[in-house]
Amino acid sequence: MSSEGDARSISFASMTHEEREVMARRIKRKLDIRIVPACALLWLMAFLDRASVGNANAASPSLSTSLGLQGLQFSTALAVFYILYVVIEIPSNLVLQRVGGKIWLPAIVFGWGVVTIGSGFVRNYGGLLAIRLMLGLCEGGLLPGIVIYMAHMYKRHELSQRIAYFYASASLSGAFGGLLAAGFIQIPRTDTVDAGWRWIFIMEGIITCIVAVIAYILLPTDLKTAECLTPDERLFAQARLYEDYNQGTKDPQGFTNDVGEKGDEKAELNAIARAHTLHTADEKIEAYEVWRTFRDPQVWMTGFGYMCLCVSLYSFSLFIPVIIRGIRPGVSATQLQLLTVPVYVPATVMCVLMAMVSDRLRVRGPIILCLYPLNIIGYIMLIASADPQVQYAALFLVALGVYPSVPALLAILPNNCASRTKRATAAALQLIIANCAAYPATFIYQAKYAPRYILPHSVVLGFSCLTWLTFLANTLYCAYENKARAAGKRDGNVAKYEELIRSGKSAAPIGDRSPDFRFTI
Repeated sequence: MSSEGDARSISFASMTHEEREVMARRIKRKLDIRIVPACALLWLMAFLDRASVGNANAASPSLSTSLGLQGLQFSTALAVFYILYVVIEIPSNLVLQRVGGKIWLPAIVFGWGVVTIGSGFVRNYGGLLAIRLMLGLCEGGLLPGIVIYMAHMYKRHELSQRIAYFYASASLSGAFGGLLAAGFIQIPRTDTVDAGWRWIFIMEGIITCIVAVIAYILLPTDLKTAECLTPDERLFAQARLYEDYNQGTKDPQGFTNDVGEKGDEKAELNAIARAHTLHTADEKIEAYEVWRTFRDPQVWMTGFGYMCLCVSLYSFSLFIPVIIRGIRPGVSATQLQLLTVPVYVPATVMCVLMAMVSDRLRVRGPIILCLYPLNIIGYIMLIASADPQVQYAALFLVALGVYPSVPALLAILPNNCASRTKRATAAALQLIIANCAAYPATFIYQAKYAPRYILPHSVVLGFSCLTWLTFLANTLYCAYENKARAAGKRDGNVAKYEELIRSGKSAAPIGDRSPDFRFTI
């Protein structure tokens, strides 16, 4: 192999396995340096800004006290965040397809940074509802956008690790959120900023805007133009993605995995990259592929399973200060914020480790099935024991079950949807379904159930059990479908696809409909 600075042409088909691996590692390292830190920072800001309302309500005086909130008004303010958050996800992903992740992702993050700053200046319940609606509108496109952006940069079984690297920042946000909140509430008051909780929003909003600018600088637009790669590396990067998503398939233009003449090195690699472009980067958004996504059982199974998981995820991240207040009623507001920090640390480490295992074994569902019982055990401990030590330990298990399961979950649909339009729509639709969890999650932990919160914990436990059962069903479905394809029972998909092309109903690649395509279980 040549040195990194050598731009000579490289034959894709004639390269040895070792040469391919060396170049692939070099490409992944260069992309990781630019993409992973930027996405991690963006997602960290999302969870910091989202959970900051919980920290603000645990301050003294609290957000609820300052605004005179009564009854279910605080929970309602949490819930309205998800009204526009859910609505915007599919449109946001389709816009991302047009303008690119480099522009769209930092733009929406900068927008909610400005809105978060505004959250520090609300004076009444109506203002809080309006600012939460706007925050949801800005934040809704980030998670599906990051997942699809990464799916356009990495192979299918490299995706879970990269999702874990950025998603681990969600569990870190719980730690940082408590630490930052404890510091921000100490900033001296002014005539305008008359309570410590206001500084939480203002300072975190400023940090969010700065992070958005950093992400714009770091993120490459796409593999065709990534300035961090050499020209040959760009071609190779596109070719390896095409090969990964189009195993043994042939598109209407006649390209296959083995296009190009041996000995014509540049033409060979260019043809593979060109075929990949036809299948992904330049693929047109079409209604048929969107409709096909709505008929995919995996979208609905994983969406429902993710919704059940999010009941735990959202209620935990929003109400952990409230839960700890019930466990340790005598601690100060600052001590309460600090007690939230250790709970997230093991979950962050496990998030990355289990994603590495998931990619190495090339499985998704079994990882969730092995991890999520920890979450279930944690809620059982919270319900069954009145011992503060046992209850606090149970919070660690809840976090260890829920946060490390998400990267494997988020990788399922990008792995199993080969069309660019279908991947974008599936990821967004999955999250639309999942985020319906916000409505029960934000109303579960009411003050009347304090300090033990037996009923709220029981409700979340029920959703956690449904999470496990749903992903068991999806795993069995994928295994069954792979077995049917291996037995030749899906060979008729080719004729159906060719009829679609001839009739002009679709110009998308056969993708995951191919009898040779195998689902990641």
